[in-house]
Amino acid sequence: MISGRELAYGLVGAWRLIRNDPGGVQYFDRSPSGALRSFWAMALVAPAFAVLLMMGLHKVGVDQIGLRQVLLGGGIYVINWLLFPVMLLRLAPKLGREQEVATYIAANNWAQILIAAVSLFLGAVAATMPKSIGEMLDLALLALIALMQYRLLRHAMALNPPQAGLLVFAYLCLDIAASLALFGLLVPGKLAA
Repeated sequence: MISGRELAYGLVGAWRLIRNDPGGVQYFDRSPSGALRSFWAMALVAPAFAVLLMMGLHKVGVDQIGLRQVLLGGGIYVINWLLFPVMLLRLAPKLGREQEVATYIAANNWAQILIAAVSLFLGAVAATMPKSIGEMLDLALLALIALMQYRLLRHAMALNPPQAGLLVFAYLCLDIAASLALFGLLVPGKLAA
């Protein structure tokens, strides 16, 4: 279980890194066990993910959610949380950043709580707006996530701008692929329409 203190420090550290303050790394337990404990954020964000998934399914005309949707959504959710960190664990030795991966994982996991809050807010606003404005808000959220990831990678892993930029691109590609796979499995044929 995660302590309230570690949660608070994680959120403060993530907020500082997102605001481009490299001092935010001091708030994380940068050990491998600290990185593993930060995955408690996945449990904290799960309800927000469920709400966002229901909102997304409602947008494409699915109003009833059954066991199949819950299991597929949960599976993709877990895969999406683990895919990029596993990729970074494989890339870190090539970048000479093995020691910094645990810091990035902790920072990213705690930052996901902040992103989930912003996503819920923008999703609620978009639901009350015309479709074109909702799509612009989706793009704004994507740009915000890209900026957040860039700053996390730059400060938590001490990467240079081109390295961080390429990894942000990889992160976004994996995230978009996971979302498309989820909606493709949940509502076959609806995304093409």
